[in-house]
Amino acid sequence: MEIKRCYGLDWLIVHAERLHSLSVHDSFPYGSTSVEILAPRLQTFKWLDYIVGNFNIGNFTSLRDAQISLVMDSGLEDTELYVKNAKNFLNHLSCAESLEVEMASFWGLSIQKKLLEGLSTTHNLKHLTILVGQDDYVFPGISHLFKSCPNLNTLSIQIYDEKIRGLHLGHPEASALDEGKDWKYQHQPLDQLLEANMCGFKGRGHEIKFVEFLLKNAVVLKRMTILFPTETSQTTLRRSKKDRIIRRVMELEKTSPKVIVTFH
Repeated sequence: MEIKRCYGLDWLIVHAERLHSLSVHDSFPYGSTSVEILAPRLQTFKWLDYIVGNFNIGNFTSLRDAQISLVMDSGLEDTELYVKNAKNFLNHLSCAESLEVEMASFWGLSIQKKLLEGLSTTHNLKHLTILVGQDDYVFPGISHLFKSCPNLNTLSIQIYDEKIRGLHLGHPEASALDEGKDWKYQHQPLDQLLEANMCGFKGRGHEIKFVEFLLKNAVVLKRMTILFPTETSQTTLRRSKKDRIIRRVMELEKTSPKVIVTFH
């Protein structure tokens, strides 16, 4: 079942015992308050829309794949309420085996912290994909997600260019970026992580630091794949710069004795 571009939708009620797939995107405006989904056999759920205030669902015990977008509009006034609702939304999807999250650029890291820290623990999640912009302060927060998914096997980070994607996610002021100094990586063993992928890697300092965090904490990591921006993007890297980035990554400390790092 797909609900797409039903502009101005204020509420949604889905009661379908045999429904296996549900996708909702580009339909809800800000201020929508009611979504009710009772679909006990739902296996695939995609919410590519604004987070609503009142989200009521049944028990998603059969859920395998979930996708959620946390993109915020630049005109949003009550960001704290929006993040509270987004956090509840994420907790509803905690039983999924595979989760894809498109992160937002928020105005102030205190808001970002409230979303990523203290999420419900999910032992089912095995595969996590995160789409992030080029904002360096987001990466330390990703480490907080790992506390909520101790059995994670594969991690994929996709770094996109907002201009290429045509998104307007907002850009924090310098005072907001300064808050990032207090947001530390959560150094903890990633006991189950076997594979990590980074797409759109440009070798900037915060990206290197995130790779360093993974290589140091993923104790059984077998494979890390790093993909540079494609030739069709606006951020293609010169060969000489790629070589410098590769050397820098390969010099990082690796805890797992079996890890193989490849570049493309």
